[in-house]
This record gives sequence, structure tokens and C-alpha cells, in this order.
Amino acid sequence: MMRTTNGTPNQLTAGVDTGLPNGLALRPLLIEAADTHDVMREQLEYLIEHAVSGTCGCRQCQRYSGVRELLMEIFSDS
Repeated sequence: MMRTTNGTPNQLTAGVDTGLPNGLALRPLLIEAADTHDVMREQLEYLIEHAVSGTCGCRQCQRYSGVRELLMEIFSDS
């Protein structure tokens, strides 16, 4: 989930003449980076949903096969 926050005038006007009264600037919307774990879960869900009816050899199926192989290593007897 992406979070949004507003920047502060100090972040925007550091060393810049804005031409606005009191040196204030408009506060643009800053987008906070998504949580890495959430992104990975979404990508896994997407790949699983794509490959649920069988792999066709496309790029997404190749990604699914590679990720599945890596994740299944924890179950191997070595």
C-alpha cells in the first residue's frame, strides 16, 4: 500500500527564492515507498494466479518457475 505525505516548505525552499511571501512554497504531495514485503507478496500472488492453469512458457511463467524453484529449496534434502 502506498502512503502519501506532504512536504514541508523547508524541504522545498532550501536555498531557493520562491517569490512567495515569507518564502513559503506550496506543499507538493510526496509518495512514500511501498513496503518491500507487500510488493513481494503482490508479485507472488500475480505470478501464482498467472500460472494456476499451467505454465505456457511466457516471461511471467518463467519468472514463476524461477521463484518457485528458489522458494522450494528450503524443502530439499541436502
